[in-house]
Amino acid sequence: MTLGEKIKRIRKSGKMSRKKFSKKSGVNYRTLENIEVNRIKNPTIGTVQKIAMALKMPIDALLIQEDGKGVYLYVPQDVLQAIEDNASQKMLRFMKETGAKSLVATADFLLLLSQSEAGKNLKK
Repeated sequence: MTLGEKIKRIRKSGKMSRKKFSKKSGVNYRTLENIEVNRIKNPTIGTVQKIAMALKMPIDALLIQEDGKGVYLYVPQDVLQAIEDNASQKMLRFMKETGAKSLVATADFLLLLSQSEAGKNLKK
């Protein structure tokens, strides 16, 4: 099952139209449609974060597939470089400590990405 298929299935199980979900998530209707029909296979992390928050589920629950494979997200090179900086690491940890759910989720993801092999491979 693709990321788009998963989003569509969860959205429909909540009996929510694409238009209503677009407004709830803050994701443009056409972008959401393109993800659901697999025209956009590699959405940005910001888009997936908005969708996960609107579905009230952790982002990794959307990204991990039944076969154990993940989904590739486009993370710009300058973001990868910025999150490895010591000052950025301190800021991300501070964001996490504030307890604001969206900040914690974002900080967790960026910290994990900065320390992961996937993040290191993306920089090459």
